[in-house]
This record gives sequence, C-alpha cells and structure tokens, in this order.
Amino acid sequence: MPDTLRLLWTASRDWTDPLLMWNVLDECAAWARAQGKTLVVVHGDAPGGDQFAKLYGQITGGCEHEPHPADWEGPCRDRCKPGHRRKDRYGREYCPAAGNYRNEEMAGLGADRGAAFIRARSAGASNCARLAEGAGIPVRRYTA
Repeated sequence: MPDTLRLLWTASRDWTDPLLMWNVLDECAAWARAQGKTLVVVHGDAPGGDQFAKLYGQITGGCEHEPHPADWEGPCRDRCKPGHRRKDRYGREYCPAAGNYRNEEMAGLGADRGAAFIRARSAGASNCARLAEGAGIPVRRYTA
C-alpha cells in the first residue's frame, strides 16, 4: 500500500522497558506522518512486547496494527520433524515451530523497517529479526 509505511515489530515476551517501546513507536509514527503516510505495525500478537505494538496501533491516530498470531494448534508443515508435537500445560497438542513459521510469513510480507526488542537472547525475537534482515528489512535491535 503506497499510503503506508510498514514497521515489522518483534519483541521478547518478557521485555521490561515499555517506555522505550512506546518511544520507538512514537518515532516511527512521526517518520510516517512526515511523509504523509500511515504507520502499519506488523506484529506476531504474542503475549508481552507484541501487545504494546497492538495497543499503540489501536489508540494512536495515523497508525494501524496488523497482527499475525502463530497457529500453535494448527497442522504441522512438511518441514516439521515427525513426532515433534508437544502438549501444553492444559494437555493441548501444538507445533513448536509455529512461531518460526509466523516469523517467516511476517518477514516475507516485507516492511520498510523493523524494530526488535530482545531480552536474554530470546529465540523467537532473535529469529524474527534475522529473518527480517535476510529479507532486506533494516532492523534496529534493542537488547536487555
């Protein structure tokens, strides 16, 4: 969409500095407004850091959010190893690779820039940042 600028957002579930996240979102929204465009924050809709992006997109004018939740309980892909499904604490089976597939999807959609908030070398957020960079998306990394 030519009237939007896309920000790929990835964040550790236990990121502890929401003010930094909010400031980065403000900066990106200002960048989009300066070009007369709407900021679209693309996120994985996971608990924790992704919810800041979601909330920001819901309450900030000139900004939207685009959730891409992982399909944890959905079918495995051809690349999954046989028998790798696990059960969560409620006894539901899930595909442990669903978050990686979601990250591949988000990076494959493209974005104008990315922001990665990685705490304690979070595997999911780190994976998403690497995939985004591999897709040619410039990513700013914040670590804790």
